[in-house]
Amino acid sequence: MKQSIDDFFRAGGAAAIKPGLERIKKLLELIGNPQHDFKVIQVAGTNGKGSFGCYCNAILAQADFRVGWFSSPHLIRRSESIRVVNGSRDLMRLSTDETYGEISEASVLHYMEILNLAIDKMENSDVGIPSEFERLTAMACLHFQAEHCDVVIMEAGMGGLEDATNIFYAPLVSVITALGFDHAAWLGSDAVSVAGHKAGIIKKNRPVWLYDPLDSFAGVDEAEAALAVIQRVCGEKKAVLNIMSSNDYEVISRDIYGQSFRLKSFGEISFDILMPAVYQPQLAAMAIAVCLYLFKNELDFGNSFINDKSSAKLLQNIILPAIRLARWPGRFELLAGASEAHGSIILDGAHNPQGCQALADTLGELTANRRIIFLVGMLADKDVELMLKPLLMSDRYVVDSVICTTPLSVRAMPAYELAEYIAAITDRELFSLPTMHRNSYNNADLVFYSEDAGIATDYAVSLNDSSDKVLCVFGSLYLIGAVRQRLLQGENTEQ
Repeated sequence: MKQSIDDFFRAGGAAAIKPGLERIKKLLELIGNPQHDFKVIQVAGTNGKGSFGCYCNAILAQADFRVGWFSSPHLIRRSESIRVVNGSRDLMRLSTDETYGEISEASVLHYMEILNLAIDKMENSDVGIPSEFERLTAMACLHFQAEHCDVVIMEAGMGGLEDATNIFYAPLVSVITALGFDHAAWLGSDAVSVAGHKAGIIKKNRPVWLYDPLDSFAGVDEAEAALAVIQRVCGEKKAVLNIMSSNDYEVISRDIYGQSFRLKSFGEISFDILMPAVYQPQLAAMAIAVCLYLFKNELDFGNSFINDKSSAKLLQNIILPAIRLARWPGRFELLAGASEAHGSIILDGAHNPQGCQALADTLGELTANRRIIFLVGMLADKDVELMLKPLLMSDRYVVDSVICTTPLSVRAMPAYELAEYIAAITDRELFSLPTMHRNSYNNADLVFYSEDAGIATDYAVSLNDSSDKVLCVFGSLYLIGAVRQRLLQGENTEQ
């Protein structure tokens, strides 16, 4: 019986997460080391990797490069993680069809055959069989090689130093986005440990861009400790460090539909982006800086339309039109605007303390004085208290009802357990769904829960019944993906 795609990756799930590069290096060696056949932008960080990659992908494609992009985790389809966009025409198609450029099922099946031959040879070896993520990483490398990508954006799954993506000797650049605390069992729970893992992607004589730790850590001591680690590693590797700070730009305008900002180094030029979260200008600015460096120092435009590499021309012809198209689903994504009958719906994959604080800040700025209905599902290994308090205790908006559910993951926190915790810290009453309770003006004292994400989603939507409300779905990306798919397909039922 032919192996299915799900079975192929599920077999990797039997291999426990094992920090280190022995398995991925062995797997890549057995399939011919495809990772050596393309140029790479290597990306690590706790938050913002996907958004940075999204901007970078758009800019490079607008310059008519053939761009590979590896990101994780996916929201709905595994194929989201491996994508190739070939130039500005493909970018325009991607802006209207978010599935465009994703790896095809036929390609996946073809690469499975190649990988299975290698995995068979590894089965009785000292390193053992590769994990699900290692299989996905190797498949991405095969695809980018086969597609003859000019440049590839390679996003770490967890950490950096021992992550399966850290198999490049000389990336074009190394990028470290916002640092914070997540995956403590593997990366540690202090700033020095976290920064040490992320700094593992820094390579000898290759430039580094860093999201200023002062803008990501709540404590100055933590930020300075993390920065010291990055600076030390850059010094040891003779890697030039470039820091992107919130002081490098100013926001001109921001609303729930997007924002405009200026980079102080470029005067009065206005950069417009579709993503409204408070941290997005900093990530867009990093992508702009990285791509300008690559255009001027690393990438050959060949016979393309670009014959003037001045910053002014690059900005006008490539960067400004590109970042206007960049969209990254599930990251403070406005899925529906407010109307007389319904409030806005926002999806945000905030799944660690720093992400939740950023979500609270963005809601506070963009939805001030509106009533927020929260739909939340979390994984059991998360720091619940540090995640929930900024969102549920804010004085910049009114927290209406809170609905808890269980993401589709073996690591999920049961909905009742999460609801119990929220009820305790907010002094609310618990209700199990389904329920007949529909007096929405009393919901500020209630926490609802259902293990079934469909039931929880439908009820949350039914409560979001006036323009002064906002339904905000946050937590595990497993939940965000499931809710997004349900709402886009129109499967929710009005009650």
